[in-house]
Amino acid sequence: MPRPSRTQISVEDTPYYHCCSRVVRRAFCVAMMITQVKTMTIAALG
Repeated sequence: MPRPSRTQISVEDTPYYHCCSRVVRRAFCVAMMITQVKTMTIAALG
């Protein structure tokens, strides 16, 4: 079973980890939403 990131990452050694992981997660979610909108648009037109 995977361990939570809070036990894998040392906040003292990597203070920006939380911010970077949030930015990457948000970018991934936005990309997924854009892909879904494109797919729905193609399906509606096709």
